[in-house]
Amino acid sequence: CLGREISPSRAEAACRYAAERRCILVLKGADTVVAFPDGTYYVNRTGNPGLARGGSGDALTGIMGAMLCQFPPEKAVPLAVFLHGLAGDLAAEARGEYGMTITDVIDFLPEAMKLIMEE
Repeated sequence: CLGREISPSRAEAACRYAAERRCILVLKGADTVVAFPDGTYYVNRTGNPGLARGGSGDALTGIMGAMLCQFPPEKAVPLAVFLHGLAGDLAAEARGEYGMTITDVIDFLPEAMKLIMEE
């Protein structure tokens, strides 16, 4: 939680927070923002409302940890956010946004990874 109101620009608020605290911030929600202390940011467009449930952040954290073991933070964090959202999109397509579970999201991670490797 940012501990303050979010400005109309979520990206602006995320960048300010990351710069002030010299951290990488993931501001989850529709169009998740990944902000870096140098002012660089990414807006992720994968994902859907089915990810707004308990355990989704835990799954994202696990994906992020795995990516951080393989890539520098500047690549790992946006990649983890993208993969989490893409796996969520695949789970929603297969099970429906309201029927999917976080376990479904995790189960679709290999397919999501395969899709990005093919591009």
